[in-house]
Amino acid sequence: MDALGLVILVLLVGSAMLIFQVMRLRDQLRVSRELKGAAESEARQLRVLMAQSEKAAERRARHRVTTLMQRSQQVERERDALEQSNTKLRRLVQVDDLTGVANVRELGHALDSELRRAQRAMRPVSLIICDLDDFKRFNRKYGHDRGDDLLKRTAHLAQSVFRRGGDHIGRIAGDRFAVITPDTDYRSALRQAETMRQRIWESAIPFEDTGEAGRVTLSLGVTSLLPDKPVKPYQVFERAILALRLAKQRGGNRVRGDRPEGTHRTDSASTTEHPSRVATREGTGGIG
Repeated sequence: MDALGLVILVLLVGSAMLIFQVMRLRDQLRVSRELKGAAESEARQLRVLMAQSEKAAERRARHRVTTLMQRSQQVERERDALEQSNTKLRRLVQVDDLTGVANVRELGHALDSELRRAQRAMRPVSLIICDLDDFKRFNRKYGHDRGDDLLKRTAHLAQSVFRRGGDHIGRIAGDRFAVITPDTDYRSALRQAETMRQRIWESAIPFEDTGEAGRVTLSLGVTSLLPDKPVKPYQVFERAILALRLAKQRGGNRVRGDRPEGTHRTDSASTTEHPSRVATREGTGGIG
């Protein structure tokens, strides 16, 4: 082969190789474009999925927050209902439903607490027991509704007389009320009891066929002590009830005092039956 043929052959081979390289490069570019398109498509899909995921997560988060808020509100309502139930329960345990003053159970706890405090502080404490005269007959004559109204009015009058923060007023049975007056000696308790008797008298609540009075009256028993040793509440109640019975036996509408022997010390001016008229006698009432 001469030189010209050799040159031509080399050129042909070079051209073929160049064409092959160009075709190969073109295929690579096509594949690259396809890969780029697929990547872009996948990226778009991924962005769509991410957006959907974010929306779903946001919906789940909103739903969770809404659920938690609803649950919180439900817990709040349940707590309020529980507090109301507890308040009603405490009221049932501590308060007389009819009159709104303490019941006998709560009054017993209060007296026990005041007796302990009085012993520690060496201060007097008094107990006054009030009883409406002939209340059963009042009920029979005027009916139980009028009787209930009278009990409510008596409790209200007691609250107007015994207004100190430490005073405890309670209904202990039927028409019988009791008042615990801390830091109150015998003579002061008698005066307060007489004031309560006068309030009922001055109210002039009609009660026919009751002798000269013609109105509702109240009898009260008073006991006071300065305990130098532990005293049981029932012991104090018994002495006040004994004084009340003596007031009833003398015709009612009066205050009678009594002091337990050997369980307390009273001021030097006190006696079992108070010698003076602490307040002006009205009707057949008074102290003694």
